[in-house]
Amino acid sequence: MKMSSATKATGHDPSQDVNRARERRRIRRLTDLGLPLMVGLMCAYFALRQPLFASWSNALNVARQFSLLAVFAFAQTFPIVGGGFDISIGSQVGLASVVMALTTLEFGLVPGLAAGILSAGLLGMVNGFTIARFRVSPFVVTLGMLSAARGLALFLTNGQPIYGFGETFRLLATGYVGPFSAPLITATVVFAVGWVILNRTVYGRHLYATGGNEEGARLSGVNVGRVKFLSYVICSLMTGVGAMTLTARVASGQPNLGAGVELESIAAVVIGGVALGGGEGRLGRVVWGVLVISLLSNGLNLLQVSSYFQLMVIGVVIVMAVIFDGLKKQAL
Repeated sequence: MKMSSATKATGHDPSQDVNRARERRRIRRLTDLGLPLMVGLMCAYFALRQPLFASWSNALNVARQFSLLAVFAFAQTFPIVGGGFDISIGSQVGLASVVMALTTLEFGLVPGLAAGILSAGLLGMVNGFTIARFRVSPFVVTLGMLSAARGLALFLTNGQPIYGFGETFRLLATGYVGPFSAPLITATVVFAVGWVILNRTVYGRHLYATGGNEEGARLSGVNVGRVKFLSYVICSLMTGVGAMTLTARVASGQPNLGAGVELESIAAVVIGGVALGGGEGRLGRVVWGVLVISLLSNGLNLLQVSSYFQLMVIGVVIVMAVIFDGLKKQAL
């Protein structure tokens, strides 16, 4: 077999690079088709097992579940792309809900919404500063914040819900603009903001670089500490927006609101193909991950499957998604 002049000169066969690039494209195409195929199979299975699944009223229920989870998943995407994660967002929801309720009753709706969202953002600043400045594990920091934020919310309310909102506040969860529900509009706006930040800004490129290779990004002049700090602030501000919708939905400020959101949001992000190690993933694919979780939860509820078993299923799905991500990286 004859060797090309390039192979003789460098000892490297260019055709191998071509084959590897072709293999990468093939794997990416299969990955892109995998989630839509999973969604289609789930819809077919649940519709056959429970005809109510395919009804218009249930489609509205799925859309409502999707809209609420989507905001938290979009928020969670930022720290995960940067190589971390935030397991405190459920507690941030509870504290933001309480602050929102107390401020709204005292000063009105707009100051209340602003105070709730900013209170979550403040928690994100604490998380981001601690992780970036002291290089502490995101797991340890956000685990501590999970407990601290929930405790503060319970302290402010003595563990009791806060009622007394007007109907205007509830419209944030129940209102419509034409055929589109308010939560879906909120999720769409959060998605648009997140997509622009990740895909059309220098910060977005720096975030991917930091998650992919932190030391390499630092040597390239990226302010890694600032990038990580902002990822947690953005995550928490988006979480505050999600808390606004959830609070309006239950029409009360509840210190325990948002429990379990951290698990579901991480599951949706990982299923959507965002690498847990950071540096890889697209916000558009997170939408599919959210849809998988929403359909799975809705379908299992209609089949009257125990909520405890549902938690187990979500955990298994997360592990499978991580395994698939590892196999994909090996193949690439």
